[in-house]
Amino acid sequence: MKILMFSQYFPPHIGGVEKHVYMLSKYLAKRGHTIHILTQQTPQSEPRRKVSDLFTIRLKSLRINFRYDSISNFITGLSKFCLKYIHVYDIVHLHSYTFWQSAELSAFAKLRKVPLIVSIHTDPLAVEKMNKTLFISIIKSLGFHIKMAKKVILISPTHKVAAELLGISRKSVIIPNGVEFERFHNAPRDVTFKRKIGIPDDHTVILYVGRLNRIKGLSYVIKSLHVLVNTHRCKRVCLLLVGPDEGMLSDILSYANRHGIRRNIVYLGVVSEDVLPRIYKIADVFVLPSLQEGLPSTVLEAMAAGVPIVATNVGGVPYLIKSKVTGMLVSPRSVSSIVKAIRTLIDDASLREKIRKNATYIAKEHDWNVIAEEVERVYYDIVNKA
Repeated sequence: MKILMFSQYFPPHIGGVEKHVYMLSKYLAKRGHTIHILTQQTPQSEPRRKVSDLFTIRLKSLRINFRYDSISNFITGLSKFCLKYIHVYDIVHLHSYTFWQSAELSAFAKLRKVPLIVSIHTDPLAVEKMNKTLFISIIKSLGFHIKMAKKVILISPTHKVAAELLGISRKSVIIPNGVEFERFHNAPRDVTFKRKIGIPDDHTVILYVGRLNRIKGLSYVIKSLHVLVNTHRCKRVCLLLVGPDEGMLSDILSYANRHGIRRNIVYLGVVSEDVLPRIYKIADVFVLPSLQEGLPSTVLEAMAAGVPIVATNVGGVPYLIKSKVTGMLVSPRSVSSIVKAIRTLIDDASLREKIRKNATYIAKEHDWNVIAEEVERVYYDIVNKA
């Protein structure tokens, strides 16, 4: 099949949806499908580029000075592209359902009788940065394209309530995020790599992978580190931060300097996908303190790498993590809960091993080969009914 994926952003732009679209497309291409990615051009990207078996079409965009990202960008040339090319595709698959121009693309797909599929990555009921009533109103008014979809893919069972609210529960199916299991599971544990990035051999490594922004709840991890070092006297502990800075790094380092824990923090910034599995392998605990999540790929990566997880009970995280079974769930914004969970994992070797074993099994079930096959079945079901 020839499939058009539409995402507001795509690598090299960093984010969970972007990674999902790339990996799903990569594994569908391995199954013999032709995948084209339609997205907006960013300063780091080229207008058209072949990545592996994926052809990326990046249209120019204009930025409108509005608070909310989903309705502040305007992709120029979208209508022209749709009029000229959309009829050549067997499936149009939208991944940016809150982006208002998704409605425009959907309308052209319907006009040209190309089956439409929508993936919902973010639960509108769990939005932090916007008034929930306003956000849901925007989706209902601009999101008629969701109702035009032949099938709606939810990446977590926690999105079911939102699906009912939007009136799409009957045509929704749950297909979760995926992970390249073998790549993370079989990566070597390289002690010398730990030294190379400035962490002593005898230090416990608490790892965070993701964007450094406020919605990720990093301030609570930094405060937790302060408590561990100064109250629990865990002097030989290091917080390793990996990911792009989105305005928080200076605050993190300022707090660390004021409270005497700067030497306990290492920031690597953005690393390549080749290096990432090696980073997970040197970690003793993975922490995700988010205030809002979909179904985070970083949790699956940590599970595949065998790293015990401490994560907040938000979004799709509880779908993957059962406390003291496949990880440790904590309340959002709770420094005491984070400290207690980390300390429990550090002190209890048998619990760490139990969690590692159970989590590895969960991660294997979410290998991208399995997930891509599930999405492929949805595609064939829709096309055969068309």
